[in-house]
Parts: sequence; structure tokens; C-alpha cells
Amino acid sequence: MRIITTSIFVFLVFSLMLSVSYGDDLYRIRLSSGAEARFVDSLQVKPVAVLFQGYLVLADAIQADELSTAGIEIEAIKSNVDVNRLVTGFSHEIVDNKSLELVYSEDSYNLYQILESIDKQPLAQPLDLQPLNSDGIIFQYIAPRVFDKNYYQLPQDLEIAMDRISMDSLISYSVVLESFDGRQSNTPQNIAARKWLRGKFQEFGYDSTYYDHFTKGYHYWDGIDCNYGIEVTGANVVAIKPGNKFPNHQIIIGAHFDTYNGWAECMGQPGDMSPGADDNGTGVAAVLEISRVISEIETDLSIIFVMFDGEETVLLGSEHYAFNAWASRQNIQFMLNIDMIGYRGRSNNSVKLYHGDDLFFATMCEHLADSLLGFGVHLLGGRLRSDTYSFKKRGFIANFLHENGNNYLYHSAHDSMIYVDFDYVTDITKIALITVLSADKAVSPGPMLNVEYWGGQPSVFPALESSSITVALEGVNGGLVDPQTAEFNYIIDESEPYTSSLTEESGGIYVVPIPSEAAGSKMKYCVNAEEEQTGQMLCENPGSYKQGYFLYFDEMLFEDNFNEGQDWIIEGDAENGHWERGIPAGDGTHGDPVADYDNSGYCFVTGNNPGESDVDDGTTSLISPSFDLSEYYGEVRYSAWLSNEIDRKDMIFVYASGDDGVSWEIVDTIGDIHNEAIGGWRNYSFIVNKFVGMSPSVRIKFDVSDIWSASNVEAGIDDFKILLYDSDPLEIAEYDLGEWTKHRPYTNKITASGGVGDYFWSEVGNSFTYNGLLLDSTGIITGAPFNNPAVALIAEVEDEGGKTSQKTLHLIVNEPVALKTFELPGGMIHEYYSAQIIATGGTGGLTWSDKYDDLDGTPLTLTETGLLSGLINEPNTFSFTVYIEDTTGSTQEWTYDFNFNYIRGDANGDRMVNVGDAVFLINFVFKGGPAPDPIVLGDAFCDSNVNIGDAVYLINHIFKDGPGPC
Repeated sequence: MRIITTSIFVFLVFSLMLSVSYGDDLYRIRLSSGAEARFVDSLQVKPVAVLFQGYLVLADAIQADELSTAGIEIEAIKSNVDVNRLVTGFSHEIVDNKSLELVYSEDSYNLYQILESIDKQPLAQPLDLQPLNSDGIIFQYIAPRVFDKNYYQLPQDLEIAMDRISMDSLISYSVVLESFDGRQSNTPQNIAARKWLRGKFQEFGYDSTYYDHFTKGYHYWDGIDCNYGIEVTGANVVAIKPGNKFPNHQIIIGAHFDTYNGWAECMGQPGDMSPGADDNGTGVAAVLEISRVISEIETDLSIIFVMFDGEETVLLGSEHYAFNAWASRQNIQFMLNIDMIGYRGRSNNSVKLYHGDDLFFATMCEHLADSLLGFGVHLLGGRLRSDTYSFKKRGFIANFLHENGNNYLYHSAHDSMIYVDFDYVTDITKIALITVLSADKAVSPGPMLNVEYWGGQPSVFPALESSSITVALEGVNGGLVDPQTAEFNYIIDESEPYTSSLTEESGGIYVVPIPSEAAGSKMKYCVNAEEEQTGQMLCENPGSYKQGYFLYFDEMLFEDNFNEGQDWIIEGDAENGHWERGIPAGDGTHGDPVADYDNSGYCFVTGNNPGESDVDDGTTSLISPSFDLSEYYGEVRYSAWLSNEIDRKDMIFVYASGDDGVSWEIVDTIGDIHNEAIGGWRNYSFIVNKFVGMSPSVRIKFDVSDIWSASNVEAGIDDFKILLYDSDPLEIAEYDLGEWTKHRPYTNKITASGGVGDYFWSEVGNSFTYNGLLLDSTGIITGAPFNNPAVALIAEVEDEGGKTSQKTLHLIVNEPVALKTFELPGGMIHEYYSAQIIATGGTGGLTWSDKYDDLDGTPLTLTETGLLSGLINEPNTFSFTVYIEDTTGSTQEWTYDFNFNYIRGDANGDRMVNVGDAVFLINFVFKGGPAPDPIVLGDAFCDSNVNIGDAVYLINHIFKDGPGPC
């Protein structure tokens, strides 16, 4: 483990980080499912650290909002964080340093930000800092597991194995290691130490040992003027003990053998070389002794012993190893790291164990140490350093054993054997041994099933025709097939799952009927059965399902049995074992094919020579001729052979290119499934357009590499074909998008027919965006159009094979609803009232309503068409709010106030104005007759007086067409 011990304030930062500045906000997130992990990854937030049950990430405001909306647990930590100025620490004493700001602290992990003002005064205490090691973090949900001792049976002879651990051996290893004084990477002492370590593995009987070389660069940086980039060359030392039952499944036990040897020259004070007795001679001695003891014990899983180089320079050796293991999908069940287990100042009978989210192995170790040795194990979740971290951040389950005490002498010239307690080292070595041996049994796969598709697992089925495939169901690891459970599970497009029972023809052979489906349909399928003893099903997870398409066969485009050369290209940097076309010359001793697949005589093989002629030190590439697949879907069929002794990184990688080999897309890997890597010809197929689209310049490439120098890699390719298929024409359905109202939220879904599989939609020429709309990849149109009156939207659809089709869709956009009637006339009592409220714009029929029901209980009514009417018999004032809405939700409202009064001139109150009213007035004025009630009814002239003039006014109106009463 590396710290900073110079008297000058020093920081390390990766060169990659020096070139990128995010300036985003820091959050802590916690995942609760695999779906959440995939969602976080899709947002492309920047990971900072893997914590116990969570991650630190940098995200902008939009990303943070999306995380919260998706229901992911998120906590804001600090805004506007510069990733270039982040360092990690593991000591609380440096919190008050003026050069640092503590950004986040959890368990033993602290995250600091370097301040603009750097204090370069000597420090009273050394700084326990490391650069931000965030490269390679993957987001992954690991379901928490805990070891249940009530359902666990100790492996046989576990205590006997524990008793074989020898303190004398541990001391002898430590003496030799300390003699390599100053084991900094690539120094003479380091190289001598690695040779000695490999020799010890070989001495213990390990035939498969090798150096895992790496060269990586990084920077020292003090925040002001020291920006010193260096390149580190080193080599991990690896020994492999193949598992007897499950060689594909691995347990890794490791320790770093390099030591701290000071800092870069630009620091001015390079520091003292450290003998590294505790850091990490004790861990290396423990791994060596465990490898000696385990060499005599049969294990179900492969045990990989790794002595890491470059731990003191930002975990470079374990970074290299863990990345390659992750990239090649190594099946690492458990990684145990041992670093510093011998300081005399430790707490008696206790040890620290740092772990991740999965507590299974940690709680198992705790139980074993207590029950067998009386040792206490302190479980801690926050150690983001030492070589464990390189594995944890890539999703592997990794634990870290560390002494329970504070060794203040490490990384100094005083870290020597005189301060090492070998009784303590011996006990912890025993704990590590029994943990590894118990893990070997605890995670060993039980009885299981395997399905073998005769002729390969198909990717194309004949459209509109009945067909069948033949499979063989067999047990693995003692598994037994229950024939009554054999069935065919499939899903057509997005329909409900279907299941059909299968009948055994003979000896585990089943004929599977394939349904007849329309061209372009996609089928996800899986042949399923139950293992009798465990109940395990073949189709338990989505990864068990293969995908195929129903298509019309057109013609055979290309067929090559390699009897004649057809413009294949061979490239690569391998030292030996390049692809060769010929009749297989080997005898199969080293896993090479002894004959071609189709009995034509020829095939392509790697290193076609008698004896051992496998691929060595590099990659060999076999590249096909160029094919025109611009009009048809091309199914690539081939047979492949791979042998690499045990399952390792060395696989066949299959690529496709749609630009004549300029760029390549990964299509498949052969060898990550164990039975693919033990030799034998197997058939494979894929629809190439799914990866490169409809292209006139398609090439296929087969890469075979020797990444592990100890691996014996033999590969072959034969019977290569490309078949052309077609489907119904890909067409966008005819659509009249109709009418809509400007600025109103709009949604619609468009569909297509023909093509293959799912559809992916996009706009052409920003035609949707320009009009305020969005077309998502599923064909759903959303937004609020802001242009009118007619909008042309150009949509493009692409199917899974890369075919495309375009169509112009038309949408009529209307102006929003606009009221035109802002005043209503008053009315007279006893006289029927009618008034039409007028509005324009909108889409579909407009609807009028009394918004607050103010007219309820009155004689007036408002129809849905905007007509206000009724008969009022008493003077009154009315007020109501009209609400107008179209079919899109565009609205307008307005409040009206208006009055109803008496009829002027109706002096006698008979609700009519005629000669009788004139007579009534004459009688009132000259004969003392009754007065109009109310008196205003007689004021026909509207001069506020009732006299003979009003009678004359009425006679003039009635008999001479004079003006009516006011």
C-alpha cells in the first residue's frame, strides 16, 4: 500500500484525469436492482468510487434529475467538483491541512479536493493519500448474500490442511524476499524477486506458470508545478492449479510483491527504500505457503495464485490483470487479497477483513476463524485500496485480509523482519487457507444440464413454413434430465410466452417443431428441461434465450470450404501460429483439429504444422472477402474449432465490418462457454446486418490471441457461408395525422410493417424538432406544435437488420381558441332573450360551458354551442363566466355582466305596447285614473316625467311609425 511520506505536500493524479475536467456535482447513489445499474450506465454519469453498498458519481443536473425520477436512491454531496483535483485518503489526521478540503468520508475512505492555494510547508504527519483510481469502474448491482453456518458442512481434512502451514516456511520465504531490498517495479531486485517467485511455484509442482507483463503510465502532481509523467513496466507472477471438476470457475488468491521505494525526482526528496517485510513480504509469504499446501489437495475449481507487481504505483499490476479478466469474461467466483499481516503491534487474535456488498465469503471467513482458531475477524466495508479494489470496481467479489493494528513503519527503511510477528502471520495464513478451501466447495457448481443444437443454434427460420430443429439434452456434473419437463419456450415479437412439450425421440434426442410465422417476425427461444436432483431449469435467465428471425430464403451468396483460395486476408502480430489454409497437419496432441469439418480436406487452422504449433505472443486475424449486403439480410454460417486447455482469455473473437474493414463490431466470442474451448467442431450463425446495417462492403473477421503465454491455443474455421434472405418490404403505414391546436401537448404513435424484428424511429432533417415535436425511437410523437397551418414531418424507420424507409406525414395545426364576443346586450323582462357567444380557432368542435355554474337556478341557459337564452320576468343583473374548450384542451374564458329591465311604454302592464297604453295614460293624466305600476312604465318619452306627452309619443309610434319607447 502506498502513502506519501515526504515532507512536501504531494499528490498523484492519473494522466487521463489531467486531460478531462467535469465540473459536475458529486452524489452518492445506491442501487437496488440490475435494471437500475443498467440505467445508471446508460446515463453516462462519471463514476468516482465504489463504496460499500453504493457509488460516488459526478453528474450534471439533468442526469441527477433522471436518477431521482427513476427511483434510484441519490444523495447530493458537493456541487461543482473538479475531478482533476480529487485525491483519496485513509487517515483522519490530514483533515485540517489547509491544502485540502474534505469532500466526503465513509468508513476508512476519505475523498479530498485540492484547493487552489497549495500549502507546501513541511507536515507534522505523513500524508496517506492516493490518486483518484476511478478508471474501469462498472455499475453493477450485487445481491447481498450472507453465509449460513447452519447449512454448511466443513470440507474433509480442512484441519489437516491447516496444520500443514509451516511457520518455518513463512520465515524462510520472508528472509529471501527481504534480501531483494527495494523491489520497485522493473528494478533488478524486482526482476530477481519475480524469477524466484515463479521458481517457487514450479518447485511446488505447478506446470502452468507465467509472467503477466504490463506497461502503464501515470502522473505525479503536486497541484502547482510538479507534473511528472512516468511509464511503469512490470510483470505479475501467475501460477494455475486447474480444477478437477470445474476448471472454468476460478478462485484467485493474491498479494503484491513490489515495495515502496520513494517518489519521482521532481519531488526533490525521493525517500528511503523499504525492505517491505510487512508491506508486503508477509502477504507474499502467505500466498506462497498456501500454494505449497494446496498443491497436494484436489480442488473442484481452478485456483489462481497471483503475485501482483506495481501495487505501490496506483495498483497497476492488478489493474492490468483485473481488466483483462473482466474483458474476457473470466468466471472468477472469489478473489482473496493478502496485504500486511505481520506487524508486532497488532491486536492479539484478531484480523481485519475488508469486503464489498456480497458478505458470503466474509461471513464464512469470520465463522471459520472463530470456530477453528478462536480468531476474531472484524468485517469492514470501506477499504478502496490495495489490489482488491481493482477487482471490486469491475464487479468481482473480492476480500482483503489485513493486520488489526497500525504499522507506522511501513513504507520506510524500518519495515524489516525484526518487527514481524510470525506467530500472527501463521494464524492469518491458516485463516486464508481454510477460507479458500471452503470457498472451493461452497461455490462449486452442482449437477446441471446442457443442450446441444444439431447443426448449430439457428438464427433464421423459414417464413410461413413449418420447420423443426433437433437438439440433444444431456446431464453435466452428474446431472439427470427429467424427460417429462422437456419443453420449447418461445416468444414471437412482443406477444405472450408460449410453451410446447417435447417428446424424446431416442437417447436424449428431441425434435423441436418451429411455428409458422410471417416474414420479419422475431422469435426468442430456449429449449428447456429440469435437472432431477436440483430442480435447475435450462431457461432460468434471459441470457438462455437465442434470437432468430422468420425470413424468405433468396440465394446462397458465398460458400467456401477452403479447397480454393478466395481472397481471404491474414493479418496480426502473433510471433507464431498465424492462420493457414490447408489440410490439418497435426495429430490432435495439443488440441489441434486432425481433420476439417466438412470432409472436403481443407480448412483454416492456426499454425498448421505437426506437433505443437499454437498461437504465441499476439493475435492472428482471418479476414473474409468483401460482400454486398445492401439489399438483403445476410446470415453468416461457419464451423469453428477452439482448444485452449482450460478456459482463459484466449478465445475466438468474431467481428463484422460495414465499411470494408475500417471499423469492426464485435459479434460473438467463442470459448467463454467451457465446452466451446475443449476442441471439436461446432456450428455458429448470425444475421450480420444486425451489427453493421445494410452495407455494400461487409467483411467478417476471426481473431485468435495468445494473451496468456502459458496457454496452448489451437483454432480452426471451416464451411463458411453467407445466405441471403428477405422479408416483406419495410414500409411506414399511411397516416393522416389530422388536425391539432398550436401550443397544445400532442402525442401519437406511428407504425410500420415489413422488415425484421423491432423498429427504431428517427426524424429526418429536424422536421419534428423544427415544429416543436419529438419522435422517439419507438415511434411515439410528443411535444407541442408551434408552427401552422400545415406541418410536414419526415419520419424514418429502421429495422433490426438495418433496412430503412421514410415517409412524409402531414399535420394541420390550428390557432388556439380565441373569443370574439366580449360583451352581451341587456334584455327586457317579459321578453324572450337570445344571444350567441362567438369564438374562433381550435380543433374539432368547440364546447361552451358555464364555468362556475352561475346560471344554475336562473331562467337563463347556455348551450354547448354558445347560445345564451331565457325569459326573465323581474328586473335583475346577471354575471357568469363562459369557458370554451376544443378537443385538444385549448381554452378561453371570459366573465360577462348584463341587466334585464321593464318594458317602457307598457303603461297598463299587459306586456304589450299599443293604443291601450295611450288611453291608460290619458285616463291617468286627465281623469285621475290609476297610475302605471311602477310609474316608469308610463315614461315612454324617457324624460323622467309621465304626462300627456308620453301618450302622444305612443300614438305617434303606433299609428305613424314613430320611434318606440326608449
